[in-house]
Amino acid sequence: MARLVEELAFDGEYARAMTVNGLAFSAALGFSADPAVEAMPHAAGVSLSGTGPSVVAVGAADGLERVEELWADRPGETLRTTTRSTGGRYL
Repeated sequence: MARLVEELAFDGEYARAMTVNGLAFSAALGFSADPAVEAMPHAAGVSLSGTGPSVVAVGAADGLERVEELWADRPGETLRTTTRSTGGRYL
């Protein structure tokens, strides 16, 4: 799986690489892949965040609205943010 993820990333298919990597790590670490699977039709990429148990989805705003609705029924908190492509700063 790691080789597939590497190939996808080298080919510029970052969202697919993210999803494959997230599903593989969910299985390896014993986390349910259900949140990722239900988000997949609506997001460009879905993955386990770090070593879990949180899950992250990236994609277009309208698709992420649907993901937010689906995940609202799950325990925990859903946070919605935007990606910054330049620099960082401390708040």
